[in-house]
Amino acid sequence: MAGAASVLTEKFPERYPHSGAPKLYRAPGRVNLIGEHTDYNEGFVLPIALEMACYTAVAPGSASGQLRIYSEDLLAGAEWPAADIRLAKPRRHWTDYVFGVAQQLTARGIEISPKDLLIRSTVPVGAGLSSSAALEISSALALSDGRALSDKMELVRLGRAAENQFVGMPCGIMDQFISVFGRDHCAIKIDCRNLEYEEVPIPDDVVILAVNTMVKHELGASAYRERVAECGQAVAHIQRRHPSVNSLRDATKEMLGEGVEYLIPNLRVHVEYHEGKPISVELPPSVEMKVVEAEPGIKGGSVSNVGKPAKLETGLVVSVPQFVNEGDVIRVSTSDGSYQERVNS
Repeated sequence: MAGAASVLTEKFPERYPHSGAPKLYRAPGRVNLIGEHTDYNEGFVLPIALEMACYTAVAPGSASGQLRIYSEDLLAGAEWPAADIRLAKPRRHWTDYVFGVAQQLTARGIEISPKDLLIRSTVPVGAGLSSSAALEISSALALSDGRALSDKMELVRLGRAAENQFVGMPCGIMDQFISVFGRDHCAIKIDCRNLEYEEVPIPDDVVILAVNTMVKHELGASAYRERVAECGQAVAHIQRRHPSVNSLRDATKEMLGEGVEYLIPNLRVHVEYHEGKPISVELPPSVEMKVVEAEPGIKGGSVSNVGKPAKLETGLVVSVPQFVNEGDVIRVSTSDGSYQERVNS
């Protein structure tokens, strides 16, 4: 934290020599322990916040009426008249996340005054660690002078709305939620239907590894949009016979077997067994149960069976072939060679 913060403090007067001393705001990235493709299906997720975070330095604008944004990482930025932020349009540029947040703040009655923003992030872009949500939340705090934090749940909704409506990515709510509510040494079990949540302490002797496979992850260019659309199609198909189903969370395994697997191949039901209990590892209703089952295990210090869905890489394409979990050994192959790390003795 001190490194990124000190860099921004040093660089801010160089970038904006006529601005005053900036205030700094921080929002973390995340790793999700289990519960993939469940947040937008109103299921459960179990993410943890990371030490890696996005930092935004902000001071009153020194350019006439302008909202100016610049990234120390990307060495690029943009600006827009603050009074006309409602007129801003997406440019398919990283600054869309910030301008989208500004529009959402305006829609909620928080005026956007001319400001200078300098951004630096230690969350790798394209690594699947939610760099975009960290940028949304840190910029929302900076643009609102911290006022957005007065209602944390509304801040979560604001960040998601910016990504859904301005950036155009149909993401769920998990990433923004954990960036706002994350705490040290805790996972957060989130019910993505009613947004109830519970802190799940991580045992002191547990180390969680975020492994870099060097495979870039970009929601806009990945199969994510396709998965969201497929899940919506599956719900529409099920509703023909079961109109009470509002999301895949409501669907039973029997409902999912009523032609859904032929309609949408990626939604086929895969059932595995652990200690005599059936565990489906791909579809939200079953993964939802897996999240609920994982929580007491983590609290009790047992994490051996958390986060081991074997078929996610072949169905919802969550994992990649460069990553192989072989029980006691995780192997990661990259273009630079092969790396392996023993995780259990």
